[in-house]
Amino acid sequence: MYEMLKKQGESIVDHDNRIGSLEELTLALKEADRQHEEKLLQMETQNIKLQNTVLTTSRETQEIVRAQADKMYELAKSSMNYQSLSAEQAHELQMAKLNAWATFAMKLSGALATLAGSGGLIYYVVTHFIK
Repeated sequence: MYEMLKKQGESIVDHDNRIGSLEELTLALKEADRQHEEKLLQMETQNIKLQNTVLTTSRETQEIVRAQADKMYELAKSSMNYQSLSAEQAHELQMAKLNAWATFAMKLSGALATLAGSGGLIYYVVTHFIK
């Protein structure tokens, strides 16, 4: 019986040692789990910061692109206005030149018609060939 008690005593000591080891292991696992949770929380916080940074940068980029597109539109619009104004001015200049030449031709033809109609041109031609 003493042997049996001795074996049970050793078994109890062995169980106590194993229970102590398991409790230490459980504490170590709980600590590792806590550290893991802290790291996850830190990663989530960093992810949110990164997401906010990306959204802010994207918004700023969109505003810059929109402003540049508006400037390009205004530039193209003013260029088109300049081109149409330039074409209109070129047309008006051409019409003014044609009008000046037409006025000159009308005055010249009027002067020649006056000379021819009054007999002065015929007199000049006849006197010029007779001499």
